[in-house]
Amino acid sequence: MASGCSGAVEMAISVLCNEGQNILLPRPGFCLYNTVAGSRNIETRLYNLLSESNWEVDIEHMESLIDNKTAAVLINNPSNPCGSNFTKSHLRAILGVCEKYKIPLISDEIYADMVFSGQVFTPTATLTSTVPILTLGGLAKQWLIPGWRIGWILINDRHGAFAQVRQGLFALSTLINGPCAPIQAAIPKIFNNVP
Repeated sequence: MASGCSGAVEMAISVLCNEGQNILLPRPGFCLYNTVAGSRNIETRLYNLLSESNWEVDIEHMESLIDNKTAAVLINNPSNPCGSNFTKSHLRAILGVCEKYKIPLISDEIYADMVFSGQVFTPTATLTSTVPILTLGGLAKQWLIPGWRIGWILINDRHGAFAQVRQGLFALSTLINGPCAPIQAAIPKIFNNVP
C-alpha cells in the first residue's frame, strides 16, 4: 500500500533505481516520474511516443537508450497525458525489449479500465511469465476518490527476481505514515460493490 499512486511511483522508482543509474520514461509523460528520479540523482532517458501511431512507444528509440546502467523501464498505460491504450501486441513488443536486456518494468496502470468505447484494457503483467513487473494503481481515478490517497504496488514476479525488491518495498512502506487504515479496510467493498 502507498499514499496514493504518486506514493507508489516514488516507492517503485526508489526500490529499483540507484543514484547514477538511469530509468527510461515516456515523452510526453506524467511529470512526477522525472521529479522523483531527479530528486534521487537517477538519470532520466525519455523515449518517444508516436503521435501518428496512437501514441505508441517508439520501440527502436526506447531500445537505443538502454545501456548497462539502465535500471528500469516505466510505461503508463492507459496513458496520461495522451489517452492512448496499448494493444496486446504493442505491450508484448515492450516486454520483448525488457526481456532481451533483463530490465524490470514499472507499469503505471492508475487509469486501468478507463478506455474509450470499443477498446479493451490489458494489464501488462498478464502477457509475460518472464519479465518482472511492478504494477502501480490506486483508487483516485477509476473510483473517483483522489483525496483518499490509496495507492498500491502489485509485484509480478514468477521467478524470484524481485526477492530483494519485495524487502525494499516493505522497508520503504514503513518510512512514512501510509494510507488511512479505515479506508484500506473499505477496499474489498469498493472493489466488489462499486461498478
